[in-house]
Amino acid sequence: MKRIILPALLFLLFLLVHAPQSYGGDPAPAKRFETYSNCLERLLSRYNAKADLRNSSLDNLKQAGALYWLKARFVENLKEELIREMLAQNVGEKEYQVVHYVNHRFFGMLRTATAKGPGIPNYDNIP
Repeated sequence: MKRIILPALLFLLFLLVHAPQSYGGDPAPAKRFETYSNCLERLLSRYNAKADLRNSSLDNLKQAGALYWLKARFVENLKEELIREMLAQNVGEKEYQVVHYVNHRFFGMLRTATAKGPGIPNYDNIP
């Protein structure tokens, strides 16, 4: 009897440890959508508050304020698209992960928008 119980218990323990964890997996997409939406709303309010730095008398703060104003418009206008992309790419639900993704997308867009292509003349060397 003892020879049967011990292997059976070990087998059950093995199944419990290595069983697929469907109960602790990814949350439902609707919950993640809401989490991303709330996080982007907090980011938007933070960026709008920092955008008030544009009214400062210091040039550095004016530049930072202008950048935050652009970031706020970016998040405001592309919120739904950002959420869909984050869902598709399985971005984590923690705020720092969402902020990292938004910054990556924003600065990628900014680099593309300010890149000088072969058809754009360079006026930097003209006196």
